[in-house]
This record gives sequence, C-alpha cells and structure tokens, in this order.
Amino acid sequence: MHLFLYGPPGSGKSTIGRLLAERLQLPFLDLDARIEAAAGMPIRDIFATAGEPAFRQREADALREAAAGRPSVIGLGGGALLRPENRALAEATGTILCFEADLATLERRVARAPGTRPLLNTAAPADPAAPAQPPKGKPLAQLLAERQTHYGSFPHRVTVSDRPP
Repeated sequence: MHLFLYGPPGSGKSTIGRLLAERLQLPFLDLDARIEAAAGMPIRDIFATAGEPAFRQREADALREAAAGRPSVIGLGGGALLRPENRALAEATGTILCFEADLATLERRVARAPGTRPLLNTAAPADPAAPAQPPKGKPLAQLLAERQTHYGSFPHRVTVSDRPP
C-alpha cells in the first residue's frame, strides 16, 4: 500500500513527503518530477507546448505506473486526483492524506518559485530585455475556491498552515 500526499500548490507535499518517506523507510516518488524526467522538460513547458489535457494524460500514466510499484510515499500534483479514475486508483492502492493550508501560507510558499506552476498567475522574474507578458493562469485564491469541495472530500486531511515540515 502507498501513502499519497495531495493538496493545493504550496502545501508542502514534496517537502513533507521526503521527510515522511525517510521516517517510514520507504521510497519517495514525486509524481511531477517523474513526469518532467519522462518528458525531458519542466511541467510549465509541457503545458505551453502540449496543453493541460496532454499533461493530465501524462499525469494519469505516471500515477498508474507508480501505483503498480512497491509501497512508497507518493507526492501528487495539486490536480492529480481531479479525474475520478485517478482518485479511484489512489484509493484502491493506498491512503490519501490531503494537506490543507490557509491562502496566505500557500501564497508565501508558491512565491518562492515563481513561474513554475502553470495554472497559477505567478510570473518568473522578468527579463528587462524581453517584451512584457501578461500574467498566465489564475490567482491561487480562485484555484482554491474552484477545488474547495474536491479537497474537502478527502477523509484524511492534515492542516499544514505555518507549520514546519
């Protein structure tokens, strides 16, 4: 059985996942990192070149592969379980811990890596020589509002606001 870590962007799935895996003496798999390695490019570039549906298919494929492997702690992207079939697979092969944090905490954490989350309108540091680009994605508050019911539907939730890993 696996332990799946899920929740909104910036909730600490990768950071906590590594620590938890070490304590449980299990491997840690970061699903987004696996997708990037297989694609040979960052997720933001997958979104830019192939679009969100293609990314979501890669995500579903990576989840199936990870779920078929040996017991692990698996960090999932913030939308990985939006597809009912992905959620059903995770529930059938392990336990899902859904991380929750307040908006201010998430915004602070997401701001540490601008431009890396394609669904959010966080911009990478501007190149003064490049033409101005409009912000992409949507505000984190909007994404959270859209997914509030979804994230709240998981029975095992952990509050991670302003708490050290």
